[in-house]
Amino acid sequence: MPAVRFLPVLAFVCLSSLAAAQSEWESSIVYEGDNGRLVYVTDAEGNRIPDFSHAGYRGGGVPLPDVGTRFTLSPGDGDDTARIQTLLDFLGTQSPNADGFRGALELSAGEYQIDGTLVLRRSGVVLRGAGDGDDPATNTILRRSGTRADPVVLLGPVAEAGTGTLTRRDATRDTSLIRDDVVPIGARSFEIERPEVFSVGDAVTVFHPATKTWLAAIDGGGTAEDAPWGVGQHPIALARTVTGLDGHRMTLDAPTFTRLDAHLSPSYVYHRDRSRTIENVGVENLRVHIETAGPTSETHAKDAIRFVLVENGWASGVTALHFWRAGISVQHSRYVTVAARAALEPHSPVTGARRYNFEVSQSQLVLFIGNRATDARHAYVGNGTSYDSGIVFLDNVSEDAFTSSESHRQWGSGFLWDRHVERGTSGSGSGVAARRLHIGNRGDFGTSHGWACANCVIWNAEMNGSSA
Repeated sequence: MPAVRFLPVLAFVCLSSLAAAQSEWESSIVYEGDNGRLVYVTDAEGNRIPDFSHAGYRGGGVPLPDVGTRFTLSPGDGDDTARIQTLLDFLGTQSPNADGFRGALELSAGEYQIDGTLVLRRSGVVLRGAGDGDDPATNTILRRSGTRADPVVLLGPVAEAGTGTLTRRDATRDTSLIRDDVVPIGARSFEIERPEVFSVGDAVTVFHPATKTWLAAIDGGGTAEDAPWGVGQHPIALARTVTGLDGHRMTLDAPTFTRLDAHLSPSYVYHRDRSRTIENVGVENLRVHIETAGPTSETHAKDAIRFVLVENGWASGVTALHFWRAGISVQHSRYVTVAARAALEPHSPVTGARRYNFEVSQSQLVLFIGNRATDARHAYVGNGTSYDSGIVFLDNVSEDAFTSSESHRQWGSGFLWDRHVERGTSGSGSGVAARRLHIGNRGDFGTSHGWACANCVIWNAEMNGSSA
């Protein structure tokens, strides 16, 4: 059966969930059970709406940690980058406690000039301020001026990473084919050929290659007049941890978000290389203010805060202003919570590859909760193609967006926008102002964007006061 068959069905069924604003309506495919937990109904092929509760720090459902302060620092004269970086690096040399934390560097209230980039490159380090308001008497303000494009704050060992870095194979260890003819959407377990080469706790990747047969089943990616996707482009790759082994059955820490059909492309499991990944890092309670040459300039910092190669990280109580690409960008990372607060007033031309206020790229199981975006093009967006999955946008607000929040291109899967609110009337072009959330096929928009969001859900969205 062609894999594309169930894609539009799920998309349109989930869009009808907007009717949940009517208290008498309840979905027949996901509903609250007698114990208060959600019940997920499986269809005849074994597919179901995925369980999105695994997104966020430590797999969701746990509070962000309260990490003890090891050092405090006040603003100095001139550029504060080196003073702060010295303490962050020293913290990174300390022995972690039983929970994996080395401690927090707390910046007192005031303004800090940051001409460079503050880098949290070792696990267990937290950067904390006194608050994210605009009054330096009671809040911590990181002020960037000049023309450097580097992020103001970087959490991760590198500033950039290559395609598929999160799911890169550990070539020193063995792999195994998956036995099941079909692994349905929402599954957490399946049979494997070689269980003896894995152990509980192993970091693994579930890999479904982009074969000629699979691409034919999805109409070459649905790219309309653009070139179709090529063999090997946009494979399904799920970064997971083994939580159970029972005979040949492997159980993982989070579900699948795309149907894996062996008749279209045999899938397999391999050990995931985590050698470059850091974990237990966060940034809290501060304001990043980027000075620019004007609202349509882009000769300044590209991102305010960027995560790269992080597992179990967070940003909370943070406000970012005047970036040209992203206020918070989560790249090549997993199990990150962004409860930042606000990404406001990006400064750039209103055109492609800009104004992605809250962005995820080649990342998985990330939670964006309780945030506010203004003047965005794509306020809450996935931009990492088929390497993006299990992304949750919960209780977020977008004001005066120029176009839609969305999984942007080439088979992002398993996105949820829950209690998403749109306000304002910005937009460019006929009908764009009304299109605030988009899931489905983008055809030849951009560069062969095609099927942009597979098996994605919108729930209880509010569009300028309307539920539709």
